[in-house]
Parts: sequence; C-alpha cells; structure tokens
Amino acid sequence: FGLGIEFLTSVFDLRSNYYEAFSDTKLVANNDTEKALDGMDVRLDYHLPSNMVGGYSITAFIAYYEWNESGGQFDVDGYKIGFTGKLYRNLYIETGIDDDSDDQDFYLVFNYAFKFNDNESNIVESKEVFGFESVRHRMFEKVLRENRIIKVVKGAVKVKRGN
Repeated sequence: FGLGIEFLTSVFDLRSNYYEAFSDTKLVANNDTEKALDGMDVRLDYHLPSNMVGGYSITAFIAYYEWNESGGQFDVDGYKIGFTGKLYRNLYIETGIDDDSDDQDFYLVFNYAFKFNDNESNIVESKEVFGFESVRHRMFEKVLRENRIIKVVKGAVKVKRGN
C-alpha cells in the first residue's frame, strides 16, 4: 500500500510518499528470510533556468528516505542528492549520490519514456531564476515514487537491504 502527494511548480517540486508493507516474512533460497519494509520518502526538486544550462531541462534535487521493518530490528535512512535532465525528446538521465549511513554510492540512470500524446513542443521554459510559469503541460507527468519493493533479507550471518 502506498500514498503520495506532489506539489509541482515551474520553479520547484515537492513530493512525498508513504509505503506500508502488508506481506509476511517469506522463506527464500538458502534458508534466508525476506520481509518487505515500511517506509517514506520526501524529495525537493529545483528546475534550473534554461538560460543557465544551455537551453536544456535540468533539475537539481535532494531527497530523504527511511525504511524500517515492522516488528523487527532493521531500519535504514539516507539521502540522495543529484541532477535529472532531459537529453532528447523522451530520453532522460538521473545522476547523483545515494548515502544510506552504511555506504555512499554514485549512480547514473537512463530512462526512455513512451509518450502517446506528446504536446511538449510548444512549452516555454522559464529563463528567470524564480520565474513562475504555467505547469498545465505537466498534468500527465509520471508520478515519482519507489517502484521496487524494498525488503530486508536475513540469513545465518547477514542482514541487508535488498531491491
């Protein structure tokens, strides 16, 4: 079960999601157990003015997340900081650092979106630092949330967060 809220503008976005795991502990390979985690995340995006980034659509973001095992001892929290950008029509990139208290990882993700009603050719992007514009064109934008089930895997000698 999940619940989320988004507040979108042409200058910044604020997103928050809450996740509640309903499944019980499951026995998996090698007598390990796995259990889905409860959690939440919050993300703030700032849309860089297009004249600062050569006309590209670039966003700086910072996110905080936490995951915990209901009735258990495992919990993890961390943050992500990075950039997202639109390279070409439907090709997107995200890069950043994910720090979850245990380790710090650099990541790079490419996404391609299939859009069936693409009206983005007539969008005017803000050139001012805090220039608010209409965001009507973002009404059908994909919701940002964690799509993978975050789980804890416990075995004879290990406890880890799995994706």
